[in-house]
Amino acid sequence: MRHISFFGSGKNSSSHLLIAKLRRSSRKTWKVLAAFVAMTFAFSVLSLPVSATSVSPNACSVSGTIDVVGTAIKYNYGTTPANAINKGCAGVITIPDYVTEIGGSAFGSNSAVTGINFGNSVVTSIGSQAFIVANGLTSVAIPDSVTYVGVGAFEYEANLTTVTVGSGLVEIYPWVFHNDPKLASVTFSNPLTHIQYNAFVGASNVVIHMQDQPGYTFLGWNTSQNGSGTTYAGAALTEALATDGWELYAQWTVAGSSVTYDGNGNTDGSVPTDDSSPYAADSEVTVLANTNNLVKSGSHFTGWNTKADGSGTDYAPTDT
Repeated sequence: MRHISFFGSGKNSSSHLLIAKLRRSSRKTWKVLAAFVAMTFAFSVLSLPVSATSVSPNACSVSGTIDVVGTAIKYNYGTTPANAINKGCAGVITIPDYVTEIGGSAFGSNSAVTGINFGNSVVTSIGSQAFIVANGLTSVAIPDSVTYVGVGAFEYEANLTTVTVGSGLVEIYPWVFHNDPKLASVTFSNPLTHIQYNAFVGASNVVIHMQDQPGYTFLGWNTSQNGSGTTYAGAALTEALATDGWELYAQWTVAGSSVTYDGNGNTDGSVPTDDSSPYAADSEVTVLANTNNLVKSGSHFTGWNTKADGSGTDYAPTDT
C-alpha cells in the first residue's frame, strides 16, 4: 500500500494530480484526470512562559514602588493619600520579571501611570479592575503569557485608544473594556473564541481586528457558538458590542488541504466527492474509487495518476 504524506508550513501550497486510466481494446491508454490539491498547510505555535530571572523588587521604572507580595502585585492599602493603590508609581511602570499576577485593583485610580512595560515578565493573570480608571493609559500590549484578564480590568479608561492582545488569551470576560470612550482598536493575535456580555459596552468607537492564525481562518462573529445565530461585522459589530453588549462567539475554520477529482474527458458518470475534505495538515487521506461510474467510450477505469498524461505516480483506490 502506498502512502501519500502531506506536509506544509506557513502559507505555501502544493498540488498533486491523480489520473484515472482507461484502456481501449487496441491497448491505447486514455487518462482521466483527478485533481488532488493540497492547499494551505499551517501549524499553530503558542508562546509558552519561560522561567524568569528576578530583578530588584518593589521598583517602578520612573518613581515610587510596586507593592509586591510573593509573586503578585497587590492592592496597596496605604493611607497617604487615602486608599492609595500603588500611587507612588508614575510614568511607564516596569513589571518585575518574577511577577506572575497583577492583582485586583492593583493600579486602579492611578492616573499617573502612563504605560505598562511587561518586558520579560511571565505574568499569567491580570485581576479584576486591575487598571480601572487608570486614565493615564493610552495603549496597552498584553503579552503572550497572560491567559486570564479579570472582570473590569481596563474599564473606565478615559484615554485608552489601542490594545493588542497576545496569544495566551482566548476569552474576554465581562466589563473588561467597559466605558472606554476613546478605545478605537483592539487587535487579537490568537484564535479568540468568546467575548462575554458587556465586555465592550460603552466603547462606542471600538473596532475589533482578528488576525488569521496558523492553522485557522477567521470567519466572523456570531451570537451562537455553533454559528447558527446572527453574524456581526463592521459597524454592526461595533454597535452589537458597544451599545447592546452582546455575547459573541468567534467562528474559525481549520485550514488544511482540499481534495477534489476531475473526470479528464469522461463521457458519462461523475467524479467522486471526498466528504472528509478539507483535511488538517498531516492527516491521512484515502484515495477514492470510481464510485460514481466515470465512463469514457471504448475505455475502462484502471486507477489514478498525478499527471494528466499519465507520466506521474500511479495511485489505486484505497491507497493512503
